[in-house]
Amino acid sequence: MSDPTPLTSTLEERTGLSATDLAPPPPPGATEPLPALLPPEGVTATRVRDVVARVAQVATGRVDVSGVVGSAGAALAAAIARAGRRVVVVTADLDAARRAAEDVGFLARGAPDDDAEDTGEGEVLLYSAPESSPYAEVNPDRRAAMARMATLFHLAHERPWSVLVVPASALVRKVVPRKELSRRADRIVAEEEIDRDALVRSLSEAGYLRVPVVEDPGSFAVRGALLDVWPPSSEAPVRVELYGNLVLSMKAFDPVSQTTKKDAPGIGQLWLPPVREAILDARTAARSRERLTQLAEMIDWPTTKTRALVDDVVNGRAFFGAEGYLPAYYEELESLLEYVPDDAVVLLEDPASITRAARDELARAEADAAARRGPSFLPAAFIGLLANSYVRNELYLRLDLIAWALILGGFAMLAIEKWPPKVEVKDAAETPIWRAIGVGAFQTLALIPGVSRSGATIFGGLALGLDRRAAAEFSFFLAMPTMMA
Repeated sequence: MSDPTPLTSTLEERTGLSATDLAPPPPPGATEPLPALLPPEGVTATRVRDVVARVAQVATGRVDVSGVVGSAGAALAAAIARAGRRVVVVTADLDAARRAAEDVGFLARGAPDDDAEDTGEGEVLLYSAPESSPYAEVNPDRRAAMARMATLFHLAHERPWSVLVVPASALVRKVVPRKELSRRADRIVAEEEIDRDALVRSLSEAGYLRVPVVEDPGSFAVRGALLDVWPPSSEAPVRVELYGNLVLSMKAFDPVSQTTKKDAPGIGQLWLPPVREAILDARTAARSRERLTQLAEMIDWPTTKTRALVDDVVNGRAFFGAEGYLPAYYEELESLLEYVPDDAVVLLEDPASITRAARDELARAEADAAARRGPSFLPAAFIGLLANSYVRNELYLRLDLIAWALILGGFAMLAIEKWPPKVEVKDAAETPIWRAIGVGAFQTLALIPGVSRSGATIFGGLALGLDRRAAAEFSFFLAMPTMMA
């Protein structure tokens, strides 16, 4: 006799409850639905290709796209670039610019260019503006200047690029004129002849340092038939082998061991962008000397101080506040957008944040300029505003007053030299506010015809405890806002 078949039943048959009914309750929040992929009611979603097509139809004007978050802006910039238009992406700050450059590089080429900021090479370029205003008393950052010049050189010579990413502060600051970089087409081509002496001279004018051994970007060395140079556009220094004036080969080498690898590929062409914003050829050196000398004469700046300042500027020496003298080298500085083609598309990632960043940059520059000249400008500005009409119409007609002012001014300077007060301030930058205002009060005497402005301020500085050097420097900085007021 066979075994009987066992009778079975399911839990649902026994209890009348399904598996869903018997399951434990989910934790709080787990039942919330995923965010909707469709736009809210009344909002139309637009594909990237449709935005690109709309941009292509608009030669001039503006196309507004809202709701762009995350990497959507980078995707849009990459799509416009693939369509054949060059794109300038403007971000609020440098960190956002770096992120955008990485995203655009990945979406446009499949891989980000990590060295775009330093070398100024590639399809996606990143231009980083100076971190300090031109009025700040800081030493210029040579590495940052090299990176900026490499990018400007790339743009000036219309080398291939698709997307330029810049922070808002880069559009506020003016840069070296494009024509100055366009005329400097320094490059070395393999199996072609070069004028080695002219090239060495051009490298020195462009800011390259001549050293025994090339170990840092922005330097070069000449050793017999070898020319070692490290332009900022290269990741490693390059060794140029010459036979007379003929370039036999160019290969990258290790800056530590100073040796080239046997299997290192040859370089066919090497561009040599300037490494300094002040290009010191004969023309720019003469212009800077003339402008600084004229300004010093206008404000009666002491001859020894003028000679030292002109010597520093003409020779391109790095000193605190050197970036503020860039306008002395060129006829006129230009906007960064002068390097961009007219048909380029400017993409503002976050217009509101960009506007705030630009205003903050301008406010910081104004604050640095005000801090540099100090509150000593206020007395002359206030009294000059109130007494402007009286000084011009009455005092300027008094020849006897002018004569007495010249005589008394001479005696005053002789007296302060013979009986100098106790020196309490040796650095103009450390002048207390009350002394700065006091020097400004002495400057108001220059409203009287025949009174030297620099003489009055230097006399006031000496009388208030500044030493000669500090008083002369204070007089020079105080002249800037006074002459322009």
